Amino acid sequence: MSVAKPTQRRSIWKSQPFKGLLFIAVIAVISYIFELIFGQIIQLNVGTKLTYITICFVWWWHLGFSLNGYPGSRFSSTRFRRGTVNLVVLLALVYITGEAWKFISAKAILTDTPVGLWGQTAIITAAASLFFFDNTIVTTEEVRNWHPVSGFINIFFAIFFIAPALTFLP
Repeated sequence: MSVAKPTQRRSIWKSQPFKGLLFIAVIAVISYIFELIFGQIIQLNVGTKLTYITICFVWWWHLGFSLNGYPGSRFSSTRFRRGTVNLVVLLALVYITGEAWKFISAKAILTDTPVGLWGQTAIITAAASLFFFDNTIVTTEEVRNWHPVSGFINIFFAIFFIAPALTFLP
């Protein structure tokens, strides 16, 4: 005699693509609230906001794909704490990058610097590294599984070598 197991019905919001769509909607609402609260305090124009978004995307891509959750994974085993640590690192890198480009270019306004071109080049380098070289564009077979060493090598190559070279050489 067999005992039939009742099937548990999952909510459609816990499966793809609905889970992703829900996440996008939640992020849109949070972003709007953030803009309402902090937009008046920070008072950045649209060009500066888009530039910071580009820098943030560059660092997010490289940290996420090259380091696979490092450094947050060193501090906690829970997803929320790892994400919080990595978000703080990401925000710090975005701020430092913006200030560094203003210093390098001797400009007071970030949008007057070539940081946008640097960001686009770094994104293209990251995509090429991921899609064509499996995110191991400069690492050898032995180093590929050494995290975070291989990730830092790829980040250095894509952000600190190729992107500035293609930004400043032309």
